[in-house]
Amino acid sequence: MMKVTFKHALIAVIVFCVTLGFLKGVQAIYMRSVVRTPLIRAIENVPGIKAASMVGNDAVRLVLRPQANLMSSYQAVVSDAESSLGQAPLTVTIAEHSNSIMTSVANQVQFMVAQGIATGQYVTMEHSIVGLASKSGLNAVVQINSTHVYVTLTSDHGKFYWYHVVPIASNSEKGAAS
Repeated sequence: MMKVTFKHALIAVIVFCVTLGFLKGVQAIYMRSVVRTPLIRAIENVPGIKAASMVGNDAVRLVLRPQANLMSSYQAVVSDAESSLGQAPLTVTIAEHSNSIMTSVANQVQFMVAQGIATGQYVTMEHSIVGLASKSGLNAVVQINSTHVYVTLTSDHGKFYWYHVVPIASNSEKGAAS
């Protein structure tokens, strides 16, 4: 019978740690070359997307082109991510470039969207957002589908922009919220 010494145990632990580090490195290379890079390339080919990057393994950051259709671009990104990752990304962040007027309007818009979703008064919500933006010298586009409300605010020349995507909870989710 072989006697296990401290030296043998230490060598086994060191070999285990080196092997584990090697496997983590291989996994990182695999994720970058087989999953992330092709996904980013696919997302950057979506109409309206200027640039994309991954943050961690489950978050996508986007920069949209001026005049991009927020709803169709967002849906295409989520679809590409689902087919590449096997699930939708947990977060999709869209870069914005706003001035103080737009930030003030955006803060009010968030309340209007929340109220519109809570009451189901989507037409009223859209009219309120477009009216508020117009009074502030901004352009607003409000889009909706069965899962999200999409709001785009832009300045007249597209120099400043703000995007907001809000999920619409299903009836079963509304009752389960605490």
